[in-house]
Amino acid sequence: LWRAAICALLLGAAEGNMNGKPGQYKIANGNPASPKAYSTDYNAEYFDVYGPTIKTRYSEVYWKMQEAVPIPEAIRKRFHNKTMAIVGYEVDQVQVTPQGDVPVPITWAYNHHYECWMLNSKKARMVKAKSDARAIRLGLNHGAMEHWKPEILDPSDDSEIPLTQFF
Repeated sequence: LWRAAICALLLGAAEGNMNGKPGQYKIANGNPASPKAYSTDYNAEYFDVYGPTIKTRYSEVYWKMQEAVPIPEAIRKRFHNKTMAIVGYEVDQVQVTPQGDVPVPITWAYNHHYECWMLNSKKARMVKAKSDARAIRLGLNHGAMEHWKPEILDPSDDSEIPLTQFF
């Protein structure tokens, strides 16, 4: 059993480094010709969101749309009627144990499709749309007969604040 842990980085006060000890997390495909190494030591606040438990056996593929996973209530309350600047987004697969989260080795559960929609809940919502010929041709949801898409509730909104964001 494992869960996808989604971490969103917020611009704000430092809460520690979500990537372990400073210098521990490395970019796998860094630019060796660059005179400066890319730093992965973020000093931003972050929160975790856990998706539903996913059960698979060796060689099985989990290829399903998931229902909405809410961000923590404390974050929703804190940013109610405010703009939240998200400066990063990471996904990890973990086993949730009494001793804490244990990372799942990539060889156990290879995950290369981890997308996330975030939206202003008063101005947009996510709806399941039936896949039409265009969606199938573009490969949305790998040919499934439906996919998630945002629906703007007030198309006349001319705010500079994004109504939806796709990661």
